[in-house]
Amino acid sequence: MENIINGSSCAIFVKDSNLKFILINDAFTKMTGLREQDILGKDDFDFFPPSKAEFFKVIDEEVLNSGNENSNEEKLLDSNGETLTLNTIKSRTQDEEGNFYIVGNIYDTTEKAKLISELKISN
Repeated sequence: MENIINGSSCAIFVKDSNLKFILINDAFTKMTGLREQDILGKDDFDFFPPSKAEFFKVIDEEVLNSGNENSNEEKLLDSNGETLTLNTIKSRTQDEEGNFYIVGNIYDTTEKAKLISELKISN
């Protein structure tokens, strides 16, 4: 499983129904600048300011409760203090025992956002 998700250049994460990170790929650790062992078993409140973590929690709970996919653009600071523009898609999956999980795919759209901004300025 790890080889499969580590083959993706997108940051991928899985959270359990308590919104704790239980699986991440190498792209996720690279984006955050944190080691896998420093992320797994923790939630967004361990890494983000309370208002941002609460925002993520509301979305996660909505995805878990409704089963509806959520796509959201976010601006976050990376491990070097640079602002990233990220598109995060979250969906719900279920295992054979009936437990629900959130699977997140994070696409870095920073360069695209910069180009669009530059085009708007030049017009």
